[in-house]
Amino acid sequence: MAEAPNELSVADLALGPGKAPFSETVRAGEIVGLSGLDGHGQERFLEILAGLAGAGGGEVVVGDGRTRTRVEGFRHAVRSGIAYL
Repeated sequence: MAEAPNELSVADLALGPGKAPFSETVRAGEIVGLSGLDGHGQERFLEILAGLAGAGGGEVVVGDGRTRTRVEGFRHAVRSGIAYL
């Protein structure tokens, strides 16, 4: 069976100074949860994904496996199907 295309890729994303960068990929059809101790960056990560805050480095890319684009701000995130409630 073929792998589903990437829908969201986070590459070398740094949440702030002194924070280790990380990468992750979410494929079509996957459901992802985010957890951690209070104050360890979950809220900041979601703000970056939603285009509400800038990252200290790296990139967030949305796409269907054929067309990929960097998330450039809040309006672009919403048009790409990313929301932070």
